[in-house]
Amino acid sequence: MQVNDLKYWQYHRNNGVTKIGLLDKETNVTYYNIRSLEGALTIQDKLNQAYIKTLFNDVTVVGGV
Repeated sequence: MQVNDLKYWQYHRNNGVTKIGLLDKETNVTYYNIRSLEGALTIQDKLNQAYIKTLFNDVTVVGGV
């Protein structure tokens, strides 16, 4: 697992995992929030779910951030 944890918003894709862009409709300016820790937890949760699904096909892991 690797998640970019640098604080420069230019280094992150606007994918909703590590960077979220919010548009101010009045000024038409996009403000970006960097969510490195939440992104790392999301990726770790998805890897864990995929691993458990390969071992036990009838088990569903419920988790979230």
